[in-house]
Amino acid sequence: ENLISKNPDNYDGLLLLGQAYLQLGERKKAEQAFSAALLLQNKGGINSKDPNAALSLGKLAMAHKQFAEAEKQFLLVEKQYPNSPE
Repeated sequence: ENLISKNPDNYDGLLLLGQAYLQLGERKKAEQAFSAALLLQNKGGINSKDPNAALSLGKLAMAHKQFAEAEKQFLLVEKQYPNSPE
């Protein structure tokens, strides 16, 4: 959290923060971190070839039986990252 508060445009930091929140069982905070990473990626082209933010949101949605949201995120990955091995 400290790293992100000092550098809120840190895509990798947001992904790591989301993963840390998942490990702690903080689902909502994880979702917020992954969403912030995806928003940052979409508006600024940062790590534009990295599908991890959208994939993480999709996996999180699947884990909580939010299948429509999961499908939305996975279709986004398929469309925006067609060459991704994920």
